[in-house]
Amino acid sequence: MTEKGYGLSLDIENFTPEELIEKINELIENKTYSEKIKRASEIFHSRPEYPAKKSARHIDHILKYGGEYLKSPCQGSRLYEFLMIDVLAPIFAFSGVGKCEVEGDILFMSKPTRIQDCNKESPGICGRNWETAV
Repeated sequence: MTEKGYGLSLDIENFTPEELIEKINELIENKTYSEKIKRASEIFHSRPEYPAKKSARHIDHILKYGGEYLKSPCQGSRLYEFLMIDVLAPIFAFSGVGKCEVEGDILFMSKPTRIQDCNKESPGICGRNWETAV
């Protein structure tokens, strides 16, 4: 109500009678509140048809023409498509989860799986020398 300028607000748990009287007087004296609420009322009542007539028109339309073309294409999707598992699984699989190292009982992702990925002369994809990595 306050955001659109239709009225004022009070904290329901912490207001005094003086604050209430002050807010009521503000609403009575300032005509912008009544003008804005009258305009909102005009917009609301200027609908071309009532909701009951509108819903009856939609029901008649569906009975006459069917409603298959109104259905969302998502209604026919499988659960894994709806949850986007088919999209997210490859992203998680290729985001660095493939390189594994076992330390204790926990599986960590860090070292390359092939020795030729990191040779002694160049750091390669490891970002460090293979001799110091081992």
